[in-house]
This record gives sequence, structure tokens and C-alpha cells, in this order.
Amino acid sequence: MLEPRIFNFSTANEIIDNAEKILESFKTDIVVCIRGANLSIEDQHLVAQKLGDVFGWAPNSSEPSGEQYVESHKRLENKESLSGDEVFLNWHMEHVEYDQTNFPIIAGIWNMLTFTTDSENGKTYFYDTANLYNNLSDKDKDFLSRCDCTWSDYLREDPYVSQVVQTHWLTGEKVIRLNLNERSTIPGNLYNFDNRKPTEDERNYFVGLRDFLVKTIQESTQDRIIHKWQQGDLLIPDLFKGAHAATGGFSSEQREFVGIWARPTNWTARVILES
Repeated sequence: MLEPRIFNFSTANEIIDNAEKILESFKTDIVVCIRGANLSIEDQHLVAQKLGDVFGWAPNSSEPSGEQYVESHKRLENKESLSGDEVFLNWHMEHVEYDQTNFPIIAGIWNMLTFTTDSENGKTYFYDTANLYNNLSDKDKDFLSRCDCTWSDYLREDPYVSQVVQTHWLTGEKVIRLNLNERSTIPGNLYNFDNRKPTEDERNYFVGLRDFLVKTIQESTQDRIIHKWQQGDLLIPDLFKGAHAATGGFSSEQREFVGIWARPTNWTARVILES
């Protein structure tokens, strides 16, 4: 079991003054926690902007508007009946479909405003898909680097298509980007191989690899990063390479955070040809 890197900064200005230190940790640790931040939502936006100047994301000082949302998982009632070690919010990567249709979500700035349950409850799990890629054989790395996958979503008739292996926007690492959303056909099938229609053997090989990757993310505890929340935590996860899930044992009134999405300031999606 791994844990996020924790910094103890108690004001927005202290966080901003240490932005370079936070950046260096973010590059290697995938998740950074600012413990005891206790930020107002206004200060959270300020921190997101100032970090954006250093990290190279939007929001930043030139593009100050950040996409804010509130998360208490009210729609998922099963969280209360499960334990703090049982996943109620399934493993997923954040809106992989945006890679082709919009600017992708590359990081989060999550401000835990309310946390009144035990720290063993409501944990957030992370898995680094750059490590997942690096642990593959050269043959499988090469194969996946040629793959575009497709999946369906009940909110949309047309299927999505995305590139399975992509280059990280900050570190230059190769990362695996698979849709793992619980509302979709998980996580999709081979659409193109080397920009052409795949053979049946290639489709089957992809399915085998896909199932192995999903099982590794879901079941490998050795490389799992576990964040145990405290009220006032400011969490900064890398959502471009960070698959994540959440555990139960709490009610919506006991755990609520305000999130801000970070997106790249420049993004050019690779054109995926119709197979």
C-alpha cells in the first residue's frame, strides 16, 4: 500500500509560495495532499489559478475561470451499506472521451469541506497507469501503442473512440488511457489497429490485454495509492494517468468536497481514422 505525498501548509499563500515543490512531487507521486489547508472556495480557486501558472494548466492567471463541482455521491446510495474497504464508486478514468472531443481533464483540485466520518471510511484509491504501461512486455507496449478503442455510453447513441496509449502532458511518460466508467461498456473494444480495421486475432488479443489491465487496476494492492481523508485536506491528483475509485462507510452528509477540473492550455487530439 502506498500513500500520497503530504505537505502541511495552512494558508493559500503558503501553498502558492511552495508551488514549485508541489509540482516536483506531483510529477513523481501522482497524488499530492495539502493537509490542514482548510481553504474557502474563493481561496481554492486562487490556488488552482496560481498552481496553473506553474504547472501549465488552466485555470491560471490568464484563464482564471475554473470548472467547479460539488461531490458528495448522493446518487450512489450503496456507499452507506458498504465498509470503508469496499469500493462503491467503481474504478474509472476521468472522461476519457474528452481526449477526442474536448480538452481532457488532466488534474483535480479537490477541497474536502466536510469530513465527519472515520478516516478509514470514504477512502480514495489511485493507480498510476504510467507504471501499468511500464510493467508490460515490449511486445504488449508496442501492440497497445497501435490501438484505438471504442466504447458506448448510455447517455449517447454514437460510440466514443480514443487512443489507448498517450504521452503525458507534463512528464512525457507513456500512459494508458482506458474508459473504465461504470456507466459504459467497460472498457471497450478494439476499433483501429495501426490506423486500419483490425483482424480478428488482433481484436481477441486486445480483449485479453484489456481484461488483464482492468483486473490489475482493480485488484493489485501492492501499487495502489490510498488516501485517507481528513477535513480540510486539499488533494491534487494527476487525473491524466490516475485511475481512481472510492470506498464506502459514510453518508452524503459526512463527506463532501468541492472540485475544480484542470485542463491543458494547449491540446491537439490525434485524428482517428474511420476503420
